[in-house]
Amino acid sequence: MLGKDRFLDQVLSNVLRPAVKRALRDILPKVCQVYGIEEAALKVPGQQRMPSEARAVLGWVAWESGSASLTEAGRYVNRDVGTMSSSVRRLPARFPDEPDLQARVEKLQAGLLEAS
Repeated sequence: MLGKDRFLDQVLSNVLRPAVKRALRDILPKVCQVYGIEEAALKVPGQQRMPSEARAVLGWVAWESGSASLTEAGRYVNRDVGTMSSSVRRLPARFPDEPDLQARVEKLQAGLLEAS
């Protein structure tokens, strides 16, 4: 299974992405600010809704901006690539039913563009 996750990560990393590239250490505080949670909450075991969603958004924004692979993002918040890939893959499917979620993601992406 690990080999398949690496392959997925490589395939996804070859897709064209925007030119903005931020370090995970720059993205993480912004995600935490938008969600009103501490960074430590993203790194502890558990599946609470807000930290789980924030981790997915961190992975999405990092991957979309070309800042990090899902493997790197997962490692940063103590999750394996399969977990990150699954949560990131489900995220955009939630946008139509959860406009607040989509707005948070867009706010983060816009904030990163402004900060560059």
